Amino acid sequence: LTDQFPAMLRAGAIGPVRILLPMVTTAEEVEQAAQLLRRCYADLKAEGKPVPATLPPLGTMIEIPAAALSADSLAAVSDFFALGTNDLVQYTVAIDRGNDQVAALYNPLNPAVLRLIEFTLEAARRAGIPVSICGEMGADPRYTPLLLGLGLREFSVGSAALPRIKQRIRSLRLDDAQAHARQVMDQYDPAQIIGIVEQYGG
Repeated sequence: LTDQFPAMLRAGAIGPVRILLPMVTTAEEVEQAAQLLRRCYADLKAEGKPVPATLPPLGTMIEIPAAALSADSLAAVSDFFALGTNDLVQYTVAIDRGNDQVAALYNPLNPAVLRLIEFTLEAARRAGIPVSICGEMGADPRYTPLLLGLGLREFSVGSAALPRIKQRIRSLRLDDAQAHARQVMDQYDPAQIIGIVEQYGG
């Protein structure tokens, strides 16, 4: 980080930069990173190097269950969250999606995964910080109504997925999406959840 942070800060003097910390488990890790970022910022200024007028936002990637379960404390020390759904699903259900023998058990609609996402979104809302989503779940229009209904407002998707996600969002009413999310979150059977999501369309 003592190499990466100064490079990011130098880039931030040219254009907007946000720094996202991966594989975080505790608020202490974010605080340590923030302290190091401030030190690098001060060092660059002392050297007369160009830096942004203010420190870039420092965010936390929520991609392991420990981070989601610590979302309240992480939100208190983060400027934003990013939900990394590929890893979050994999680590929550203990399934390697790259392993053909068990890949069929990799399910983003597992109730445990959905509750971790919901808990993260609620913690961010209470703290007043934004949340984005990345990964296959965010790029799949079948899940867009559910994610919107749970409170997600920022999607980070590849260019190939962008048109269909944009179209899906435009086709929805927010109150309908919220009702859909409540119906899903009332279920505990993954098969029933899949049925509800598929029936809703996408």
